[in-house]
Amino acid sequence: LYVSELITSTVREITGILDVTATHEVENQKLISSLSCFPNPAIHSTQISYEVKEACFTRLQIFNTKGELFQTLVSGPQNKGVYNYQLDTTPFSPGTYVCILMSDENSQSFQFLVTQP
Repeated sequence: LYVSELITSTVREITGILDVTATHEVENQKLISSLSCFPNPAIHSTQISYEVKEACFTRLQIFNTKGELFQTLVSGPQNKGVYNYQLDTTPFSPGTYVCILMSDENSQSFQFLVTQP
């Protein structure tokens, strides 16, 4: 229930504000930090980067602005370190998407735009 409420709240907050650089945090930055993507807007691909400060279970997911899960990129334990995920956006329809990174103790999110070439 917590994850569902978090996702709904995050998507509502980001789409309601329409802030492309929005970050939503729960508790503190203890286990994960520095969630970002480049380039944003994305045409063919974007690189999602984040840091895991202590080994923990991590979930990285992409949602549309309706709050529907579009894709799960990572779901499992990860060791301490910096992670980069190259996301192919060619199958995405043009529009706004929400990326949410969750750990055992906190989460971060941002929205990114997919455009056509």
